[in-house]
Amino acid sequence: MKEISNWGLSFLLMILCSTIVSCSEEYTSPLKDLVINDITYDSGSHWDTINLNVDISNCIAKYDVRWFDISLLGSGMAIVIDNNDTYDERKAVVTIIDPEDDTTITFQIIQKQKDGIIANETSYDVPEDGGI
Repeated sequence: MKEISNWGLSFLLMILCSTIVSCSEEYTSPLKDLVINDITYDSGSHWDTINLNVDISNCIAKYDVRWFDISLLGSGMAIVIDNNDTYDERKAVVTIIDPEDDTTITFQIIQKQKDGIIANETSYDVPEDGGI
């Protein structure tokens, strides 16, 4: 039986490694060219799906508010928003992260305020036909 020299073994190992490296593809994040514009909703509750046309199911969505939830599903996201009972518009920053290469994109969810008239300490009587 023939013995393989150290040089021969090194040569075979070098060929094997170069084959593995040349066959592997460079990873490109699905977030690389993705742009998500800010999304605005009225004050009511909402359930919405947004198709992004790229698979983001391995990505992670981060945000720090409790009035909505986002689930990343295949090539889109599902957004559930609670009713806004306040008289203030509310905004939240959402960051989507690809854990494979740490690519991130950021956008805002904006929910309009509840409509209403806020009266201060001074009261005004307004006649039925208008005016003061």
